[in-house]
Amino acid sequence: MLTRVLLVYVNSMMDNLIPLNISYLTASLKTEGFDVNLFDTTFYKTSDKSSDEARVETLQVKPFDLSEYGINYKETDVFDDFRKKVEEYRPHLIGFSVVEPTYPLAERLLEAIKDVLGESKVIFGGVFSIFAHKKIIKHPLVDMVCHGEGEKTILRVAENVGQNKSCRTLDNLTVKEHNIIFENKKSDLADLDELPYLDFSLFEKERFYKPMGGKVLKMVPVEFARGCPYICTYCASPALAGEFKKCGAWYREKSVKRIMKEIEFYREKYEVEYFYFISESFLNMKEENFDEFIEKYKSVSVPFWFNTRIETVTKEKLEKLKTINCSRISVGLESGSENVRKKLLKRFYSNDYFVEKFKILDNSGISISVNNIIGFPDETREEIFDTINLNRKIKAESFGAYIFQPFQGTSLRDYCARRGYIPNDYISGDSHMASRPGISAISEEEVIGLQKTFALYVSLPEKYHDDIRRAEKSDAEGIKKFKELSELYYRDYV
Repeated sequence: MLTRVLLVYVNSMMDNLIPLNISYLTASLKTEGFDVNLFDTTFYKTSDKSSDEARVETLQVKPFDLSEYGINYKETDVFDDFRKKVEEYRPHLIGFSVVEPTYPLAERLLEAIKDVLGESKVIFGGVFSIFAHKKIIKHPLVDMVCHGEGEKTILRVAENVGQNKSCRTLDNLTVKEHNIIFENKKSDLADLDELPYLDFSLFEKERFYKPMGGKVLKMVPVEFARGCPYICTYCASPALAGEFKKCGAWYREKSVKRIMKEIEFYREKYEVEYFYFISESFLNMKEENFDEFIEKYKSVSVPFWFNTRIETVTKEKLEKLKTINCSRISVGLESGSENVRKKLLKRFYSNDYFVEKFKILDNSGISISVNNIIGFPDETREEIFDTINLNRKIKAESFGAYIFQPFQGTSLRDYCARRGYIPNDYISGDSHMASRPGISAISEEEVIGLQKTFALYVSLPEKYHDDIRRAEKSDAEGIKKFKELSELYYRDYV
């Protein structure tokens, strides 16, 4: 029997960057001959606004129009369509991929098919599943949760399900059979060079287009590394390194030889206009690998974007990147308060160091965006203004301001739970726009107001700061003032 696997990508609305996880799972399953299908929630109206729409509203990205590329919201209901997909495809295995903010939507999707599941088995995977497998397995419709890496695990599960065999002894799984839960060990971590090439074939053609700097480009991801060598407390990477310490080094890099083979394959197969290189800190790459990549990418020269840490920036690296059409670099500052950054976030450089390093970025001729987080535990308005004022000292194309969320697996989540700021079963939302319980030293309304006006505070002269404070408010006067200042911002300061 040919096992039919339905992958369910439970995505934030209109978050139109193709994911690695589904693309790896698709490739793995197809390589072994399984029948694979996909249900993707991206283009369904599942919330009031998308994260990109919220970023446009708060002046963090330039306005764009996806409809010019045929990208519009589906007019049908996501739950009706999912139910229809299950009824028509009749999968033996349904695999949900979730992150924490999308888990509630996944539960609602499951409820929509509970009477048509039949003999189908349900498995959950994704980063949230690694940390919350004990919670997810308790859902009455969930049979298995993958708490390890999934690329090989999904093959063993699909094989066993297709042969009507139990999965209760398989590595990387928490399995429920007859209301008994079996939690198995994690297997050794994968060699990234041995993974199949990403397979994007199940995604709609519209999924390839992503706004970037006010333009919409055909973009695909390329994974350079998995994990991160740093220990930031708001990030799950340190916890993942701990979770997998008996299985190998969580932080792994692909070889340049493998990366270049992938790039050439994706460019030819998908007619790529732009690459997003996925690495927690791209310029942390070993020097010899970096130089090898620079030399080999010269023949490709498709523009690309990546994230990196300020500590990894050098003039020499940026000069080399400029020669191969590096288009954009995102750098995380997160907090401009040295006290918050060092004591709470475990990022150990001074503000002066950041400013001096940023001058190298500013002189590179490459577009730079800076990521910031506000609303950290116990953070005051004054400390948020430390962040605003440090951003005022640097030059960047865009300044992102995200609202802190206590995600599962992070040490700051544990900090918030210990102090009673969140209940143990709290589910974090989208950091672009989600409200949270009282975590900061100021009100949630004030945090949201400061996120909305962050770009104004950073870019406009101080003579406007009293007006900007009025624009923080959500009342009629605040809305009017924000509109006036936004027009000024786009006319004179962008």
